[in-house]
Amino acid sequence: WARLSEQYSEDTIYVKRCNLVRKELDNLKEFQIQDFQKDIALKGVLASLINTSEIWYNMSRSYRDAGNVCMRKGLFDEAEYYYHEALSLSKKIVKEINTDENQRNVVVNYYKLGEICKKKGIPKEALYFCKKSLTMCKMRFEINDTYETERDLEISYLVLGDAYMSNMCRNLESALRYYKEALVLGKRIVEKESSTNNRRDLELIFNRLGDVYRELGKLKEARTYY
Repeated sequence: WARLSEQYSEDTIYVKRCNLVRKELDNLKEFQIQDFQKDIALKGVLASLINTSEIWYNMSRSYRDAGNVCMRKGLFDEAEYYYHEALSLSKKIVKEINTDENQRNVVVNYYKLGEICKKKGIPKEALYFCKKSLTMCKMRFEINDTYETERDLEISYLVLGDAYMSNMCRNLESALRYYKEALVLGKRIVEKESSTNNRRDLELIFNRLGDVYRELGKLKEARTYY
């Protein structure tokens, strides 16, 4: 244990760099994947000695951060591997401690897997993971109607709409349905808190609806949303 503590002290710089990445996502390319691999390995040793949900939660975050780095570097297969590992751990944590925070961790990992599958050109899997993310968001919102769960649900609808608007999963009617669901939530959210981010998200939904109607050849409806 003394040697482990010493090793943890020596590796503090890696932990700090990983935590910094979570705050500075735009700078992900400056970090090396080895930093995250070392952080994951260290937390794995800790988890084998101290089996707590907090350590498993942090480990799942490290896997996801590693996936983010790989995705930004164009290493899609590696990113998918790390996101699957993050999802597996996050689901394990929810079974033990079913809090909203832990559920949200699962939601984000499903979303990330959907995102990487879209980049890899695997439509069936991309839609599967996006829908799993949406299902969990609905469940969270029904159990705990809060500003955060409502925003997450809005984003999940928007993400699925975008998936169906893409050439890979093209289905304009489905895109329209999900965008309209997002619009209902977006309006409610802005009524509660008219922040810059919330207004920007609502404007994005209006534009997406305009795009769908334009693609459907319904220019009058498109102008209404634009």
